[in-house]
Amino acid sequence: MNSNSRYLFFAHDAGSANMIVAYAYFLKNKANKDIFLYPKGPAVEICNRYLKQYTHLTEVDFIETDIVLTGLSWIITPYEIEIIQKAKGRVKKIITILDCEYNFEERFIKDGKLISYLPDKIFAPKNIVCENSILKEKIVYVDNIYKKFIKKYVLDSLINENSEYILILTEYVKEQYGYEFGYTEYEFLDSLLSVLDRLKVNMPLYIKMHPAEYKNLKKYNYIIDKYKNLNIIIKNSEDVYELIVNAKVIFGIHTSLFQITNVLNKKAYSVQINKIKDFEFIPKTIPIIDNIDKLEKIIKGFIDESDG
Repeated sequence: MNSNSRYLFFAHDAGSANMIVAYAYFLKNKANKDIFLYPKGPAVEICNRYLKQYTHLTEVDFIETDIVLTGLSWIITPYEIEIIQKAKGRVKKIITILDCEYNFEERFIKDGKLISYLPDKIFAPKNIVCENSILKEKIVYVDNIYKKFIKKYVLDSLINENSEYILILTEYVKEQYGYEFGYTEYEFLDSLLSVLDRLKVNMPLYIKMHPAEYKNLKKYNYIIDKYKNLNIIIKNSEDVYELIVNAKVIFGIHTSLFQITNVLNKKAYSVQINKIKDFEFIPKTIPIIDNIDKLEKIIKGFIDESDG
């Protein structure tokens, strides 16, 4: 790669933002690297949090020496695909960085056909499965640089206070999948709070919404309002990594932050009450709770542990 090139990063969703921030962080420490991040949507908050001085919310004019690196959302937005299309033939190189292997081939399909303006390289997880010969030629198998970024940058800056609170990570499941898996974020939160309420848990409950949910900050109010006896605190303005580091236990659904709970050896669970289909890409070390009895047993366990 030419040291005189500009490195332009693009992302929309949180998973893509995590990847481009990690790559940009390590790249910026090399000499003569001009780094520019162009996020949209949920990616804006993440890019501003870690690399604000490199983050731009304006449009960019490509030049032929540019190297373009994108994430790739696949349901909510065509942002990165449109960037690839716009940059194709106008820049030196285009690299797409995938945050996970889920629906790999579908991400490059538009109107039922494989796009003709594919990136030059696709950085992909080592366990990805690809049947398409054209895409297969583009794949470069890489280690998860996001985990390396978390260890190198994030963990060094956080304080472990061993606080006594439960962290609940919500996300926009319904918008992405409907009821494909048998539940949405609404059933997730209601089931969890109902068990915590029934067991009279007085530990603080911190709720951290996914950045994509910030457009409707009141979406869970009708659920939260049912549980007046619980100590529920919304923590959207807090750093999610700090919340994870200091949590007693973490509950989520499919969140990519389970990668971080693994790195930190934190107690974390994926709550999928009444699931009818597996979500394949949750780390195998994360226990899945698929019924109320199991959820109640687990909550009772860590409450007894805290009381002891």
